[in-house]
Amino acid sequence: MKRLLLLTGLFVLVNLSFAQTKGNAWALIVENPDRAACNMHTYEFTPIVDTEAPQGFAPCYISHYGRHGSRHDISSTTFEEALSVLSRADSLGQLTPEGRSLMSAVRAVAREHDGMGGELTYRGGREHQMLAERMAGRFPSVFTDGKKVSAVASTVQRCVVSMGNFMAALKGAVPGLEVEMTTGERYTPIVRPGGSGTPDPGKRPSGGNSSQKGGGRGPGRREPLRGDYSAFLAKVFVSPGASASEVDALVRGVYKAGGMCQNLDFLGLDIFGNYFTMDELYSLWEQENESLYKRWGNSVESDGSYGQKALPLLRDIIDKADAALDGAGVAADLRFGHDMGYMALCNLLGIVTRDGLGYPLSEASQHWFSFDIVPMAANLQFIVYRNQSGEALFKVLRNEEEVLLPGLTPVTGPYYRWDDFRNLMQ
Repeated sequence: MKRLLLLTGLFVLVNLSFAQTKGNAWALIVENPDRAACNMHTYEFTPIVDTEAPQGFAPCYISHYGRHGSRHDISSTTFEEALSVLSRADSLGQLTPEGRSLMSAVRAVAREHDGMGGELTYRGGREHQMLAERMAGRFPSVFTDGKKVSAVASTVQRCVVSMGNFMAALKGAVPGLEVEMTTGERYTPIVRPGGSGTPDPGKRPSGGNSSQKGGGRGPGRREPLRGDYSAFLAKVFVSPGASASEVDALVRGVYKAGGMCQNLDFLGLDIFGNYFTMDELYSLWEQENESLYKRWGNSVESDGSYGQKALPLLRDIIDKADAALDGAGVAADLRFGHDMGYMALCNLLGIVTRDGLGYPLSEASQHWFSFDIVPMAANLQFIVYRNQSGEALFKVLRNEEEVLLPGLTPVTGPYYRWDDFRNLMQ
C-alpha cells in the first residue's frame, strides 16, 4: 500500500508525472524547459509517496547527505564573452530588438554575480528550508523533543549556509530538538569525498583562463558545440554572420545565463523560453548531460572507481547509524556537501540511474537525466526503522523518492535489513 503525503510550503508541488516518468528527456524538457540546465536545475518538490513499512516497524533515525542548494555560477566572469559579442554587434547596429532584450537579460544575470561567484542564492536557502520541513513532517517519530540532530558541512560557504537554512527550519518545526552544527577540514573526506586538499570544486580566479570563460562548466568545452543554432542567431542578429568562435562563445554564455535564471528566480527572467527553440535547448542539454555522465556516471566505459571516493562517507554513515541504534540519543546525522560527493555515493550504492544499470556514453540521454538525478539540493536519505524487539530495517530515498539497492535482497518493497547492508558494504 502506498501512502501519499502532500505538504504545503514555499514551493508549488510539480506534477507527479516527473517523479514517476522514465520516458524520454525531450518530453520532460518540453514540460519544463528549466530542466535543460542539467545539474544547475533547481530542486523540484514532488508529492511524497511512502511504501508502508512492515508491521511493527517505525522510523527511528535518519542519515543524510545533501548537495548545497541553488547557487550562483562558480565564476563571476562566466558571461563576459557572450556580453562582449552582443555589445560589439550592438555597436554595429546588428542586434534585433530581441537581441537587445537578450543583452539586457544576460547583463542582469551577470550583475547578480558581482562578488557572489559560487555563493548560495535565496532560492537555495529556501530549498533547504523546505527539505527540512518535509523531512520533519514525513518522519515525526524520529524528531521528538530532547533528541539530538548533528550536522556537518563542507567548509565551502554555500554548504555552510545551506546547513544553516536546513537546521533553522528543522528547529522551527520541532523546537524541542537539540541541534549542533560544525564545519572544518577534518570533515573533508566525509562531506567532500575526493576533495581533500583541493580548492572549492570548480572554483577559479575571477580573471580565469580564457578557455574557461563564457562557458564555465557548460556543455562540452573540450569538443565542438553540437547542434544547429541558426534560429537563435536569426532572432538575435539583423544579419547573422558571426564567426564560429563568436557563435560558440555566445551560445554557451547565453545557455549558462539561461540556466541561472531559475536559481535567481527573483529576477523574473526566462532566457530559455524566450530565445532558444526546443531543438536548440535539447541539443545543449544532451551534450552537457553526456559530459556529466562521463564524469560521474557508471557508464560501461568507466572503470567504476569514482564510487570509491565515497568510502569514508559510507563508513561514517554506517558507524553513526550503529551508534544511534545503540542508544546514542541521536535522531539524525546530516551532511551538506557537493554534487561530486553525492554522485560518488550514488555510484558506490549502484543507484546512479533509475534502474541501477550502467549504459554506454552514447546512450546517456536515454537513461540518465542530470536534472532528475543531481539537481541543486540533491539528497540521499537513509531512513532507519525499528520494532520493539530491536530489529532494524532501512530504506534509501534519493531526492525524497524510494529507490532499490542492487545486490541486496529487500524484506519487502524498498525495505532492507540494516545488518545485511552493513555486512555487504563492509
